[in-house]
Amino acid sequence: MISRYIDLPEIVRGDISGLEPHERPEALRQLAQGITNLANSNPPEGLSAPDEVERWLTPEDVEAAYPAIKRRWLFENAGRMTWIKRISRKRLLVDEAGLKRWMHRSTKS
Repeated sequence: MISRYIDLPEIVRGDISGLEPHERPEALRQLAQGITNLANSNPPEGLSAPDEVERWLTPEDVEAAYPAIKRRWLFENAGRMTWIKRISRKRLLVDEAGLKRWMHRSTKS
């Protein structure tokens, strides 16, 4: 029976010296079994790969795709919206996924 858990840094270093010699084979067997189970299982909810690739839009792209959102509004609200990244004083980029989430939330209320 194993008396303690091995943490990740110990595993990476290959240092299982904190275990008693008779505990080491069992710890390594359990570690191998855990890795096998993890590789064969589906990822937990929310940890799966995103469905779409991250896309950054210019203000002009946003105006063309979403006519209700104006360039001036984007610049005025760049500090408040985490999905708007200011590149310089006159340039910014908009994360399309963040924009869509924000639009979805704002239409719900």
